[in-house]
Amino acid sequence: MMPIRWRSHVSLHVRTIRADNPSPMRGDGTNTYLVGSRALLCIDPGPESAEHIQAINDALTHGRGTLAGVLLTHGHLDHAPAALPIHEAFGAPIYGGPGLALAHRTLNDGDVVPLDDGSSLVALHTPGHAPEHLCFFHAPTGTLFSGDLLLGHSSVLIAPPGGDMARYLASLRRLRALPLRRILPGHGPPIENPAERIEADLQRRIRRERQILESLADGRETPEQIAAHLYAHIDPSLRRAAERQVLAHLLKLVAEGRVARVEGDDTPRFRLRSTPNL
Repeated sequence: MMPIRWRSHVSLHVRTIRADNPSPMRGDGTNTYLVGSRALLCIDPGPESAEHIQAINDALTHGRGTLAGVLLTHGHLDHAPAALPIHEAFGAPIYGGPGLALAHRTLNDGDVVPLDDGSSLVALHTPGHAPEHLCFFHAPTGTLFSGDLLLGHSSVLIAPPGGDMARYLASLRRLRALPLRRILPGHGPPIENPAERIEADLQRRIRRERQILESLADGRETPEQIAAHLYAHIDPSLRRAAERQVLAHLLKLVAEGRVARVEGDDTPRFRLRSTPNL
């Protein structure tokens, strides 16, 4: 069973339970957060893993608090499935973003979830990685629970159709305007330099878009061709993810009128509409 790490963030009490589901994209595993001192909120209970669910149950059963609610940043299989057994064990409602079928109660942008110390978490609709994605912001401490919008160990996969690059970049820019002091991500360690990290992720995506435009100008037409060029040394197990990431950029460029999708066979092909300012 993975260890439970206890942290106190100024006046925000947070307990972290890491699921034992490591992968190149998930880092050491999914972070589940128990927030509060007595009436606890469970953020992203994680995968349908008996060991991880037992760890959450143990933390709640042997602690001094009760479970007030389960908050989901999004519905992906490494974040959400454990919500149902946790709900069944403790009776706490499941909260999630618009369109998330698993949620008993929908949280819209700006909705407030109270904490037992009188402060609250504010739900921020931050689509891009997933349409329903939420972050949760604790203004008194400047703490953001970022789900998969920002990761502690790597960049985020944006994979269509659920992933949308334009919306993802808009969500990052929205977070950039917040007075953040610390980000607690869905995977990886805490991010202690939020402003620098958000800006770095934005600039990384801008550079990648420029490289994709250059690849189109050089005659490459498909996500597979472009990914093979830009990610030449990537682990083969991540090649498909790289191709989906390239596709997300291409679809953004199509929506902006900078790139055209070529009609024809079932293989997505793209070309420049004109010679853009690379």
